[in-house]
Amino acid sequence: MAITTRWRTAAAVLSIGLVSAACGTSKDAPSATGGLIPAAPTTTDPRTYQGTDFYATPRAVAGSSHGDLVSYQEITLQGLTGAKAWRVLYRSVSVKDEKPIVVSGMIIAPADEARGQRPMVAWAHSTVGSADICAPSKSFNGKPLTNDPSEAALIEQLQFFVRQGYVVVATDYEGLGTEGPHPYLVGESEGRSVLDSLLAARQMTQLSASDTAVIYGLSQGGQAALFAGELAPTWAPDLKVVGVVAAAPFSEVDLLLTSAAGVPDVAAYYVLGVYGQVAGNAKLSSSQVLDPVASAQGSLVESQCLGQIQGNYKALLSSSGKSTFMSTNPLTLPDWKTQLASIVPGQRITGAPILVVQGKADTTIPAATTQTLIKRICGKDRVQYIEYANTGQGDTIKSGDRDIRAFITNRMAGAPFTPACS
Repeated sequence: MAITTRWRTAAAVLSIGLVSAACGTSKDAPSATGGLIPAAPTTTDPRTYQGTDFYATPRAVAGSSHGDLVSYQEITLQGLTGAKAWRVLYRSVSVKDEKPIVVSGMIIAPADEARGQRPMVAWAHSTVGSADICAPSKSFNGKPLTNDPSEAALIEQLQFFVRQGYVVVATDYEGLGTEGPHPYLVGESEGRSVLDSLLAARQMTQLSASDTAVIYGLSQGGQAALFAGELAPTWAPDLKVVGVVAAAPFSEVDLLLTSAAGVPDVAAYYVLGVYGQVAGNAKLSSSQVLDPVASAQGSLVESQCLGQIQGNYKALLSSSGKSTFMSTNPLTLPDWKTQLASIVPGQRITGAPILVVQGKADTTIPAATTQTLIKRICGKDRVQYIEYANTGQGDTIKSGDRDIRAFITNRMAGAPFTPACS
């Protein structure tokens, strides 16, 4: 359940604004300030943030409805040309108790003052960890963090969107960056965060964002994109979602659960997934399904980013002599089984066309799991499914770049769409 791609620090890079690989980077996200440089305020909008702790949750959540913009701060991106950016706080609703919450994120837009409204691309990031310091909007500065070639491909894609005149809107998700635990892999939470970020972007006084949007994500973000597409007609009916892109999406819990718990390299993802479900459902307890050895180190979940927590839990599994951190299979417990069934995408109709791309050599989200998803949604949704040979999760965006760009461009232009599920 916690599997999500080997997020190479490109994820950190683009998890915010564009793309990130999903499950794991070998490095932690940068510090809370990272490479972000606050820019001098250029507006008298009272929502422009003037304080010193942007991510501090206000005592009372501003606004009256989910998607209301709470505050924003312009920042300077060092690695993108022709772009301007802001980190934002906006109102959403918690999946655990349906109370109002504040979610953080980032908006990147073309710097030119072209007339007319700009369509939006929502980016749903992949796994970065569940600690607030891991929030992508705290670290992205528009440049690759490593020499990994996949990062360059992701940056180029983001640059392409800006040149096309799109506004890129990237949520951090509920509880990641702002107060509260992060409901990791809880699709309803992710979908709400994505849609509410788009609603908030439309309220920015420096932008003229239209109601037209494509939603795009990788691995955990692929799950988020699919859920956002399903939720859009009821959660955000004022938005016109014209397409959904899901790259190597997390989906089939039953097929992924055992491997996530028992393989040392991905043991941390099982732990993150357990705490994520607990964060989204008051009926659940981590002690029901998590070995005491792992539970004793549960504080790591709220203090470390993926690379570090992955290494620590891998070492813990080895030193404990255990083969898994799963004490009881969650699928054998009624409340857990119900919860895990609820996070599988594709159980509701998505009105917009969907592009799903998948690497055949992906060992994190195996092609077989995505094929199962496709079989479920192909008959009721309009879907294009494309697989790439010799492609692991870290290269999915690079291999699928041409198809992804074409799909998004065509959806924005209102071009005809031909489903192709085989």
